Amino acid sequence: YANHPRGGEVQLEAQIWPHGSVWDGGILNGYAEAWDRPESGDSVRLHGTFRGARHFSYDFDKQRFALSDPLYWTSAQGQLAVGGALSPNEGEVLRVQARNVDIPFWSRVAGLADLELGGSVALDAIVVGQLSGWAVSGGLRTDSLRLKNQSLGELNLDLDYVPERDVADLVLNWDLRDTAIVHLKGSLSSAGFSAKTQ
Repeated sequence: YANHPRGGEVQLEAQIWPHGSVWDGGILNGYAEAWDRPESGDSVRLHGTFRGARHFSYDFDKQRFALSDPLYWTSAQGQLAVGGALSPNEGEVLRVQARNVDIPFWSRVAGLADLELGGSVALDAIVVGQLSGWAVSGGLRTDSLRLKNQSLGELNLDLDYVPERDVADLVLNWDLRDTAIVHLKGSLSSAGFSAKTQ
């Protein structure tokens, strides 16, 4: 896939020790890359390295994946950390955190360069095991969000998904300096999306 004008690749070196229904392992090293090579104009390329996750395990009987220490991915265009455990067991938590995610780079890799977006994004999310499924809760925050070099202010999005209700509750706040542009509270389900201003 490296010859494609836009894409990415991930390479990991790990050790795996199978012990019956429980497999243990550890990541030795690795990297992830993304790029955009247009027919005209400048190319961009990201290179980030993995560290951590020196011990992880997967229990096939319990469907449980656990990281004894978090997995980190670091690049000039953002950082990502994943830690905890993912399983159907009640109360177990997997945490995902992203910081300094560079909007101009990722929007270009996604084919949205014409929007000329600017700024960065931070993300915090948790996935909690429950008997009825996985509950998801998280928040996304922008910093110095811009469109064609014009400030768009700050955008904050919070989400809570409850498997018993099969509904995601959303809160969206968009503020420009001291002015509230949009403050919405709503829900998203298979029946559709509904929201009201706050």
